[in-house]
Amino acid sequence: MLGQLKKRSNHGFSNAPGIALVYAGLDQKDEAMASLERAYNERFNPTVLFRPAFDSLRPDPRFQNLMHQIGLSR
Repeated sequence: MLGQLKKRSNHGFSNAPGIALVYAGLDQKDEAMASLERAYNERFNPTVLFRPAFDSLRPDPRFQNLMHQIGLSR
């Protein structure tokens, strides 16, 4: 699944949020955050951050910083 998402990202369509979801599910937090940061730079729909799949990333300072940059921090 991850390979397919990455392959599709190379054809002019970014799937960074989907890739981040997979990495979060695999508990690969560094890779998930790198994909979320890439998604942010590509101006993704930030509502994806509310998905339960990202719950494990919420305490991470990088996730908190991303939420703050978007204007979604508490």
